[in-house]
Amino acid sequence: MNHLVWLALLGGTVASPLMAQELKTRVVLKGHCKAVTSVAWSPDGGTLASGSDDGTVYLWDAAKGRQVGALDPSVAMHFVNSVVFSPDGKALATGSLFATARLWNRTTGKCTATLEGHEDWSITDPINSVAWSPCGSVLACGSNDGAVWLWDVTSGKRTGTLKTTGWLNSVTWSPDGKTLVSAGDAIRLWNVASGKISVVLDLDQTTHSVAISPDGALLASGGSSTISLWDMATGKKMAELKGHSAESKGSVRPAVESVAFSPDGKILASGSRDDTIKLWDIASGENVATLEKHTDSVQSVAFSPDGKTLASGSMDKTIRLWDVTGIVGEVPTPRSADNKKS
Repeated sequence: MNHLVWLALLGGTVASPLMAQELKTRVVLKGHCKAVTSVAWSPDGGTLASGSDDGTVYLWDAAKGRQVGALDPSVAMHFVNSVVFSPDGKALATGSLFATARLWNRTTGKCTATLEGHEDWSITDPINSVAWSPCGSVLACGSNDGAVWLWDVTSGKRTGTLKTTGWLNSVTWSPDGKTLVSAGDAIRLWNVASGKISVVLDLDQTTHSVAISPDGALLASGGSSTISLWDMATGKKMAELKGHSAESKGSVRPAVESVAFSPDGKILASGSRDDTIKLWDIASGENVATLEKHTDSVQSVAFSPDGKTLASGSMDKTIRLWDVTGIVGEVPTPRSADNKKS
């Protein structure tokens, strides 16, 4: 049964085909001296990037569990809030304090462009989220100033501004590149071609993270201790996933900091201020695993492209790579753009 059809059956329950189980950490990556705020996989799955409050971005060999590079440390980034690879894997983008996003050459680690210009920028208006368009030509940057700025990554020129009120914590593209989702004080779905809002989701909480399923049908949002699933076409809330603690150590309020879909679209991962990661079966809404090895808030989660590994970054200054092969279906890893035949 299609998961959207099942989720529409309000009040129904379906037994999960997955058994809740304990998952093991493949490796713990250490090197940052402050909180790890963002983790991102290269398209070929061979490299993991991690951004930190210590102002650094490290590159890790995921198979060997060791650091293999870093972005140029001479470029002062202060707090790095978001890091992402380009679709071809040759570049990275970062978002940090002072309303600044940067583009980087993956091979050399050198900064190739600095993207500045968000309105009324200050230390209180950082770039909280950067997202590369599926075609690789545009970078979206969401800031505390309430705007999403769109940049042509070839020219380094701003091509558009999606202006809202409030603040933005997360931005993401639909798989077809036609819709951009921004989230913070509200969740808005934008028609990229027109620059107009197509849907505003009915929301009563601040949203920290949003993710779109690989087929483009579902949107997941994390805010308080609850994750919501939305129909992308209609904006209707389809389900709520509850299980994270309503109380969180050392935090003013509980929050789901990060959500990510598995490559096959069947599992959702959520990282929380309760120091745990939960894996959810989308078809049934059941929590099929809880990962509890971090000792502080989990800020970022990301599945490897082949679906075998989940990466998590935490305020405990570590990155953990979890073996999720028993839960997530394996997806063939795409070849690196560098290795493709012309």
